[in-house]
Amino acid sequence: MSGNNSDSDNSGGGCLCQRCRLMPTNREEVCGRVVFVETIERHSVNCICETGDFSAVCLHELILELTFVQFLRYGKKDVHEADQMMNKRQKHLMAYRLLALWINHGEPLGKGNRIVLLSRCVWRIREEFPEEGAAYQGFKEVRHALD
Repeated sequence: MSGNNSDSDNSGGGCLCQRCRLMPTNREEVCGRVVFVETIERHSVNCICETGDFSAVCLHELILELTFVQFLRYGKKDVHEADQMMNKRQKHLMAYRLLALWINHGEPLGKGNRIVLLSRCVWRIREEFPEEGAAYQGFKEVRHALD
């Protein structure tokens, strides 16, 4: 990861865990060691992705399915869609959502409440639920996400 970030917020700024990977923009280079200091120290690991907490919150299939059902209900969509097998794209999107909720301490997400996800965690989720031929996009502000 690159060393310094010119953004005024706390995102970016370099890797402390030696596990992060390059992201499309400097702003997206957020190390989990900065966000989850206590959890990482409690588990005696270098990166949040090495904890059972990360696997339980962001990679567990049942948790992802339940999150998908809640997501559909929130959007007033047919919950029966969730009865079918979730595809990898839906899984990685739900994993991103759970990661964002975890980082944001359960505060609401959505318009006006967007956060940059942790670099290594994003790559770990992509590795777990790869989409063939997918052109992954980085963080986008709301005004750009809908373009």
